[in-house]
Amino acid sequence: MADQQNYANHRKFDPVLHYVAMPLLLLGAIAAIANLYIAIHWFRGYRGVIGASALALVSLGPIIIAVKSRLYALKVQDRVIALEVSERYERLAGKPFVTYGDKLTAKQIVALRFASDAELVTLIAEAAEKNMKPAEIKQSIKQWRADNRRI
Repeated sequence: MADQQNYANHRKFDPVLHYVAMPLLLLGAIAAIANLYIAIHWFRGYRGVIGASALALVSLGPIIIAVKSRLYALKVQDRVIALEVSERYERLAGKPFVTYGDKLTAKQIVALRFASDAELVTLIAEAAEKNMKPAEIKQSIKQWRADNRRI
């Protein structure tokens, strides 16, 4: 059985993405940019600079695609979490979430997903009133509600 999730261990990393793919892409881009630098400063040849420039530009494409793909997935996840938190609030409080939804940022709402049902309603009101930072919201949760399905 896995350790219980809490503030100290709730961050999630995908080892293949974070520790293999992204470093390889970054190393490839650094090597291509170094190759361009060498071509410009040492060889000064027209053909070498064009080839090295093309390689440097092409090496940046996969990094941009990887980062944007990750950001798109996180954005969709944040929208689903916001919907989940608003539905939980409406079920527990018996009133519309829009009262607080307009006062909370997306990051605050995402932080609230870890709150148990017992403390969600009061924590939403407190977060909106005090304009709490996401880290403050997470740290104030007494009964952590694990989220092991996130990306």
